[in-house]
Amino acid sequence: MLRYRNIVLLCILLNVFGCAAFRTVETVPTVRLKQDIREALEDPNFYNANLGVYIESLKTGEIIYKQNPYKLFMPASNVKLFTTSTALVRLGPDFTYKTVLYSRGKVSEEGILQGDLLIKGSGDPTISGRFTDGNILRTFENWADSLKISGIKHIEGAVIADATCFDSNGLVFNNNNNNRIQIIVKPAAAVGEPAEITTNPPTTYFTFINKTYTVNPTKTQHIRLQPMVDTNEIIVDGTISTDQNLYSRSLSISTDRNLYSRSGNLYSRSRSINNPALYTATVLTDLLESMGITVNGEPRVIDESEHKEITESELTIRATYTSPPLSELLKAINKSSDNFYADQLLKTLGYEFKGLGSFSNGAEVVREFVGSIGINSEQVFLSDGSGLSRYNLIMPVQIAMLLKYMRYHPYYRYFYDSLPVAGVDGTIESRMRHTAAENIVHAKTGTLRFVRALSGYVVSKDNEEFIVSILINHYTTPTSTSAEIQDRLFVILANFSRER
Repeated sequence: MLRYRNIVLLCILLNVFGCAAFRTVETVPTVRLKQDIREALEDPNFYNANLGVYIESLKTGEIIYKQNPYKLFMPASNVKLFTTSTALVRLGPDFTYKTVLYSRGKVSEEGILQGDLLIKGSGDPTISGRFTDGNILRTFENWADSLKISGIKHIEGAVIADATCFDSNGLVFNNNNNNRIQIIVKPAAAVGEPAEITTNPPTTYFTFINKTYTVNPTKTQHIRLQPMVDTNEIIVDGTISTDQNLYSRSLSISTDRNLYSRSGNLYSRSRSINNPALYTATVLTDLLESMGITVNGEPRVIDESEHKEITESELTIRATYTSPPLSELLKAINKSSDNFYADQLLKTLGYEFKGLGSFSNGAEVVREFVGSIGINSEQVFLSDGSGLSRYNLIMPVQIAMLLKYMRYHPYYRYFYDSLPVAGVDGTIESRMRHTAAENIVHAKTGTLRFVRALSGYVVSKDNEEFIVSILINHYTTPTSTSAEIQDRLFVILANFSRER
């Protein structure tokens, strides 16, 4: 009994002195660090804002600072951390999409396909120019070459799109512009003549009702595009001068976001595609025609019932497009904060693990994953994979837990390398330059109206790693001011040393 009491006493003493020693270490550098962070956050510009902060040392496990860590915030593009980490762990870094071109029917000696071409989509967002040196049609050109090699000169049927893997966007020709098409208006050679209207890429998907005319440079110029409801008809009216500089307007009708730029001698505007699968089939049909393979039928999209009726025995693979690996796609999502890629990836999770690609199915896969690593999945609210929705709600501590889990995961390097680097690349390329945080911070941004987020990793002067999540909601200061306070915290941590 005496021996047992001595052991217990020894444990108590060790615990007391151990804690005392820890407090002694903390009081020298850490108290000063916490004070610096507290002072940075006591910015009067944010008295009326909601701030959520969680900072933890990966070396000691200390919670360096926390403020509203269990409060739900709109995370904006910090949602992409959940989408990409779940996909990386569940699918693996080598996962690829495959989009297959099939023929259905026999091919005669004259090269006539007595049937259709079928494009089977898998939700791939990369059928574009991003990975083909800007040539947005390279995949379709390769497919046309494959058909020619197999001797096909004419398709008696049609080009059919099968996008049934997703509830929407299961087959998308991305066009390098988030599922939009560029509409170009060029002045005629003579005043009074209608302007020339073309698209990039060339396609018959849209029908233009041309009400434009060309004016001399002294006249007022204005071009207006009016999409007709539930059709692919677009009324183009207005005036354009003979020396009109390029006016490029990128408009997403669903989000009402506008971008402007100028150069060249034409007017262009991008419009979102309301039926991406049909658009894909139409572009391929147009390209085949331009490359000498004629198509008799009109492009169309099959539904779920027709999809089920098609058997593999009646199909012949003619070409396959394989995307770059997931490890490369993550960079587009996190570094460039590509919303379209992120939403497609979330739906891919739904398709791979629930049988149908939808936001709700994908979100369920994410919640299952975060629940498996100790996060209360019932308190993770996801409406999409990109963070565009203001119905997404996440806690700073949940983001920190995710970052901590990924730090020790075998696929961590892929995740880490996909994050923007302060002062170097991605969405924080211009931030924290000429500070201790430059090229040290790897973190994901998030921006919506009145929402600013920055979460990731930073290494101190003596190589101590920290995970940081800073979410700011409902601020009324300029967005740049919100970025400054976030940057300030990361710089403070990058300058920190326990040896001081």
